[in-house]
Amino acid sequence: QAEIDNAAQAIETAIKDLKKRDPYKPVQIPQDAVKISSQADFAQIKDAKDKYYVLTQDIVIDGTYKNYSAFGGVLDGQGHTIRFDGGGKLFAGIQAGAVIQNVSLTGTVRNSRTEESAPFGDYSYGSILNCRSDVSGEYVSGFVRKLRYDSYDQAKGIIANSVFVGDTGKGAFFAENSGGEIYGSYAVGVNSEEEMVSKELVSKLNAGRGEYGTQWGQGKDGYPYFGPDQEYDGSVSWPELPQ
Repeated sequence: QAEIDNAAQAIETAIKDLKKRDPYKPVQIPQDAVKISSQADFAQIKDAKDKYYVLTQDIVIDGTYKNYSAFGGVLDGQGHTIRFDGGGKLFAGIQAGAVIQNVSLTGTVRNSRTEESAPFGDYSYGSILNCRSDVSGEYVSGFVRKLRYDSYDQAKGIIANSVFVGDTGKGAFFAENSGGEIYGSYAVGVNSEEEMVSKELVSKLNAGRGEYGTQWGQGKDGYPYFGPDQEYDGSVSWPELPQ
């Protein structure tokens, strides 16, 4: 009984901390958070409000993946990578109060002229924090299709302390912004080449990640990534953006 009481107290404390948190920094995750280790686990996330999830390893999202629910909980990628191999968006969208943090995205998200897409879904009223996107697709946005603002809940979609280094035709961060906010985030094609491959950028991201953000380093290509600094030879190959 004591263990159950302690677990319940930990969840209650985490929820209280979430409500009073800094909206631009990752949040603390309780030890009993639900572990996600496959796309099958992602597909089972339905009613996620006030629930916590952690990604325990890199995973692949393929063409069989389906999840039509909006995400309302907290997901911590712990620096792991979600690679899209023809699979569609992870969720329908992100609800007010939800947090997705410390996730690295790569690969090609399923898309077409009649099916514009984005890895985290069609819309966000929640927070995408300390994340990295290297996704591609002509009709794809880097993180979410639309950042939105809800006047009733006073909730707005936020992308903070994040990086885009991919090749998308519908925006580095989003395709549309109706009251959301980009804060302390950087993207190829938006920021200069010199800034994107600088150690100074890595320092800025680490300064902005807070206590619970995964640490950034400079990758072999010069761009920030989750991990220790790697040897960078000073050359950079910019992605060719669709016309």
